[in-house]
Order: sequence, then C-alpha cells, then structure tokens
Amino acid sequence: MSKKLKYGNNKQSIEIDDDLKEMLLSGINKTAPIAFSIIKKEIQSREKFAKRNWIVRQKNSKKSIDKFKSAIKIINSGKTIEGSLINTAQYARFIKPGKLSKTESGASSTSDVGEPIVQTTIIEPAEKSLSRLLNDLADSFIEQQKRATK
Repeated sequence: MSKKLKYGNNKQSIEIDDDLKEMLLSGINKTAPIAFSIIKKEIQSREKFAKRNWIVRQKNSKKSIDKFKSAIKIINSGKTIEGSLINTAQYARFIKPGKLSKTESGASSTSDVGEPIVQTTIIEPAEKSLSRLLNDLADSFIEQQKRATK
C-alpha cells in the first residue's frame, strides 16, 4: 500500500509525489526525527491491530479489511504533524459483528455483538494509547531540546 504525504486539510490539502515526498521526509527527519518515527510506528501498530481484529464475511466479502488508509499530515503551517488511520470502505462504520462473526484468520470477533467494529478496532485502541503516545512525544521533544542546547 502506497503511503502518501499530505499538506493541509480537506479541500485545501495537496498530496505530494514520490520525489518531493522524499525531500520533505528528509526535512522532517532532520527537524523532528523522533516524533515522526513515533507517530509512524503508532499508526503501523494500530493498523496491524485493526486488521487482526477486523471481521470479514466468509462469503461475498467486499474486502473492507484491505481498505485501510494511513496518513501523516503536516498542518498549521508546518507546526503540527498529524497521523491518522481510517478504513475507506463506505460501509465500514456500519459493520457490526454477529454471534458467528469471524476475523480473516478465522478467530471469533473480539467485539461485542452489535458494537461497531470501527469503535473496537480503531477508536478505542487510539483512546487507550493516547496518554502513552503523548508521553513518548513529550520525551522525544525534551530529548531533542537537550541535544540542541549542547
């Protein structure tokens, strides 16, 4: 899956091609290398968890499990780096497990019957890891500031 770098929000955003993406990523890695790495790892971890726990139809699946999209955006005139993970299937927010629902590996659903799968695989894990993520980012910022003052 190709990862795209975006600058801006919604209608005012642009997607960067591969050459420019490499140049910008190089700049980000020089200015906020640890923060960028932490956000990237967090998104990858969340996507792996979501896919592992995403339910799929055994017959006639539309493969919503293959429609995850992650992004790292630079917003607020370059002052903010934002990471996101979504499932782009139009019906994703309506998927709810039943009693016999299974994941792609055949395991039983980890979500309660009738609870939206997006809630238990993307939103709740993000809320649970937010405090740890903020602490990791704060620690990386402090470490970067210490290096800059030496």
